[in-house]
Amino acid sequence: DDEDSDYHQESYKESYKDRRRRAHTQAEQKRRDAIKRGYDDLQTIVPTCQQQDFSIGSQKLSKAIVLQKTIDYIQFLHKEKKKQEEEVSMLRKDVTALKIM
Repeated sequence: DDEDSDYHQESYKESYKDRRRRAHTQAEQKRRDAIKRGYDDLQTIVPTCQQQDFSIGSQKLSKAIVLQKTIDYIQFLHKEKKKQEEEVSMLRKDVTALKIM
């Protein structure tokens, strides 16, 4: 009787460990898939990632290149936004000056 209960507990522990390992593996795969989708989305959204460089060919860009091109593009957008804000400010001043005239 004791031997049966020891065997039963041992197989239960092993199956518990297996379940935990399997759950961990699935969670890790889900995390990696989410990261991969994120990089794929960035590559689709960021115009500079879409440009084909003949030296690279049709190869997929590395994650490091995707991140760097994304950073560069965001910095470009910030500069463009600042220029446009300055232009809007100048145009408002011009409108104010014209109203005064």
